[in-house]
Amino acid sequence: MILKKLAFEDLEEFLLYEASSDNPLEIHLRHSNISEQGVQKLSSALGKFTNLQALNINLRANILGDLGTSVLCQGLANCTHITMLELDLEFNQIGNQGAAALGSILASCLSLQTLNLDLSSNLISVFGLEALGSAFAAIINLSTLILRFRNNLICADGACALGSGLTSCKNLQILKLDLQSNQISSKGAQALGSSLATFNNLSNLILNLEDNQINSQGALDLCQALVNSRNLIILSLFLGKNEIGDEGISSLAIPFAKFSILSTLKLCFLSSSLSSQGILAFGSVFVSPANLIDLNLSFFNNQIDGMGASALGLALAKFSNLSTLTLDLRYNQIGGQGISDLCSALASCFNLLNLILDLDDNQIGTQGALALTFALRKIPNLQVLTLSINYNQIENESRSLIAYRILKMKRLVMKQIYL
Repeated sequence: MILKKLAFEDLEEFLLYEASSDNPLEIHLRHSNISEQGVQKLSSALGKFTNLQALNINLRANILGDLGTSVLCQGLANCTHITMLELDLEFNQIGNQGAAALGSILASCLSLQTLNLDLSSNLISVFGLEALGSAFAAIINLSTLILRFRNNLICADGACALGSGLTSCKNLQILKLDLQSNQISSKGAQALGSSLATFNNLSNLILNLEDNQINSQGALDLCQALVNSRNLIILSLFLGKNEIGDEGISSLAIPFAKFSILSTLKLCFLSSSLSSQGILAFGSVFVSPANLIDLNLSFFNNQIDGMGASALGLALAKFSNLSTLTLDLRYNQIGGQGISDLCSALASCFNLLNLILDLDDNQIGTQGALALTFALRKIPNLQVLTLSINYNQIENESRSLIAYRILKMKRLVMKQIYL
């Protein structure tokens, strides 16, 4: 039996709802400027839902602070039977005391199977992560965990504390961890990798460590550790805006061939000061995992020219099992010949059915765009194409011809073109 969801977007409306219910409950009060008294009323009202199993509360941007968060937790304390909890507390000036209050409540939710917690853009440091880590260690039935801590005050010790707590979640199958824009450094990345390597049941991992002062050795240690999580099927790794550079990118490519059952891989290196030399080295050692069918590579906003694009194409030509390929090469300096070489190389990908190419702002020019249309025709079994070539100095009078050539590709059953 599917229970009807209860949803409220007004605090007073929720407060007037008198009957307790087991139905899934959603409360959306983002940007509502809730007062201290309002939080107290919300907390008291939540206390009526003692048999609740699914709860979604969105209080983003309400400046709850530590006190308001602690008051909210008093209401959550009665929801001991909950199995699914989504809590969005981004932009609320929550510090370690508020994080500790959350940790205390979460540790008592022993039936919790799915947790989605967003504490981004707050004031949480190592002490708050230690409290939350201890809570995760107590919730042994968790199978899906989504944590967002971007833009806090988390250092290497905080990442270590978080990773240590997570190691007790042996039943985790899906983990999405966002620590973007903190200061975990290479030490923190290594510690997280060591913790994640112990997850024998983990099949889907999304890890965002962008902008964290991680050097090439720290990133390599992380990737090598992840290989030990042997049941990973889906892996998304965001390492942009760190200190990896050309020398580090090549070594990072090596561990991925060791993922025995990985089918989907996403690697993002945006704004990583990569040149064609780095891409050339990366491509020379980047070998496809045996079962990989879906690959997503992002080199957004680097310094890759035509030589780098050609090298990338030659590397991808060896990925013979790919059915879906996504390439985000926006804001580089590839040029028309490099783009043509890249796509011509993809003709060796006989199983490629779905291609997504984002090539905005790459100095392609009109002739380069026309050559691109011919290169795309060489991909033998392509059925779905999404192509974006905005901001590439393409003459207006040639845009319709470029679109026409792609739209006339008979094998394509779906196509989207942005130029």
